[in-house]
Amino acid sequence: MLELAGGLNVHRTPPSRISGMDKVTMETVIGYAPQVIVAQTPKARAAILSSPTWKVIPAARDGRVLGLQTRPVNWFDRPPSFMRLLSLKWMAQTLYPDVFAYDMVKETREFFKLFWNKDLTEAEARALLEPAGAAGP
Repeated sequence: MLELAGGLNVHRTPPSRISGMDKVTMETVIGYAPQVIVAQTPKARAAILSSPTWKVIPAARDGRVLGLQTRPVNWFDRPPSFMRLLSLKWMAQTLYPDVFAYDMVKETREFFKLFWNKDLTEAEARALLEPAGAAGP
């Protein structure tokens, strides 16, 4: 999703496990100097944003640590699903809002109507767009 949305995964080493989630050292992350970090869980996002150790990394220093949406299922990672279509728009708009000026509330409402046969209110769509347990970037 990241590459499709125009982002660059700075960790270019092929995964050593089928599930991905390879461990890297803090020195490696510092060396990468990412402008944006995608955190898998709200706990990881909160830890990155609150830790003084991470503040040397541009993404953490600038508050550009994205939390992933997980309701009703993960939009970005596993299990792979059609939710990745909505995730792609969200990621592109989040990374490049001047280029991809989507109204994500509208997009989410239309997507849920089409794929889930669910009429979301504006408030429900906004709630889905927030990563579980954390405020947006």
